[in-house]
Amino acid sequence: MKRAKRKALAGTSHVRQLASLLALGCILPAHETIAEFDVTPSLEVKAVHDDNIFIVARGEQADQFVRLTPGIALGYTSPQNALSLDANYIQ
Repeated sequence: MKRAKRKALAGTSHVRQLASLLALGCILPAHETIAEFDVTPSLEVKAVHDDNIFIVARGEQADQFVRLTPGIALGYTSPQNALSLDANYIQ
């Protein structure tokens, strides 16, 4: 009889501990974001046709080519501020 009582009390102890943890979780604030950083690379691909590639008055020459433009976007966000910077390499 004493063993059954001890097991019942031990089970009650675990239930109390679990209830205490749940109550503590309700009191404490949830996960808060302090600041967030974003880095986003980019690559722009364009097919280009130029009817005067040498920029001359006579004897124009046309050409088609592919233009690749790499870039990056940086971002910072906090509860008070936000900052973003976009940069592209143009040749």
